[in-house]
Amino acid sequence: MASKWPARIAGGAAGLANGLFGGGGGMVFLPILSRWGNLKSRQLYATCVAVIFPVCAVSAAMYLWRGSRIKAVIVRDNDGDKDNALLPFTSVNAGVSQTDWLNFFRGLRAVDFDGILILDFSDSICAVPLQMRERFLKYAYDMGQYFKWQISMERMLRKYEKRVLFGAGNMCRAYMKCYGEKYRPLYTCDNNKALWGTEFEGIEIKDPEELRNLPSDCAILICNLYYKEIREQLLRMNLENPIEYFNDQYMPSFHFRRIDAKTRKVKSE
Repeated sequence: MASKWPARIAGGAAGLANGLFGGGGGMVFLPILSRWGNLKSRQLYATCVAVIFPVCAVSAAMYLWRGSRIKAVIVRDNDGDKDNALLPFTSVNAGVSQTDWLNFFRGLRAVDFDGILILDFSDSICAVPLQMRERFLKYAYDMGQYFKWQISMERMLRKYEKRVLFGAGNMCRAYMKCYGEKYRPLYTCDNNKALWGTEFEGIEIKDPEELRNLPSDCAILICNLYYKEIREQLLRMNLENPIEYFNDQYMPSFHFRRIDAKTRKVKSE
């Protein structure tokens, strides 16, 4: 009977750890059994895996059922040394951001984050004069909207079964390189008459007037930094289609060879 006590103690401790913390039972189980359980290494690790597996299986099932487990993200910029709470994109040294924002956005897109985003800039606002705080807070609000837009970029693409692009430049090229196969557009259009009827990255460039022939559920993705001006152009056409803004600043992969706006040829590295 005495030989069963190490297993009972280890099992109870592992169950307590898993119950309180949702995991960690194997970390408790291993040292107890290795010291008092008289098990061989292979048996020892197999037993630990057996303890961990049910918790992992349940966690995986819950993850698949409930979706992303990340419900909220607190965003603050700092220099990587002091625990400052700065507005994003403001911690810079020698012209280089101290935070890896590229992989921040890539990571949240990869897990399809759709939770609460909290910008913590309590240190930044302390340095802002009272007379400037209203404008600063408006800027911070716009920053939050920018984060929301960038994080949800691929989710926006998934919303629509049909889409066309507006713009036939480098942003359109980035779209086709990264998403052209998965979310293929019907075509792209451009205000440059010289491009109408030609092909770019495997799709035809059309006159924007062709957009009038689209079904109303086909989205128009603006692939040009002149978002406001192009949106106004589309609204003047009385189109009922959804209008979305695409941006290539934080893509899953980058294609650095850009096209020349005049020659329409890819520049050399």
